[in-house]
Amino acid sequence: MFDAFVLWLHLLGAVVFIGPQIFLAAIAMPAIRSMSDAKARQDLTRQITRGFGMLAGGALVLLLVTGAWNVMQA
Repeated sequence: MFDAFVLWLHLLGAVVFIGPQIFLAAIAMPAIRSMSDAKARQDLTRQITRGFGMLAGGALVLLLVTGAWNVMQA
């Protein structure tokens, strides 16, 4: 039962890690590139990537921990 929970956490971490990257590449960055004000574009890019960077960092730690657990249990 615990192994199933760890696997579920691992999959959740993968989704949280990959999802924002797809959003940034497919939606956010093309929209930001269309902005004419360079300073506003730079500020918005920093705000978005800082927030997603913290989220991705937490998901990456979760992936590493649960991945190591899964390898040790195999």
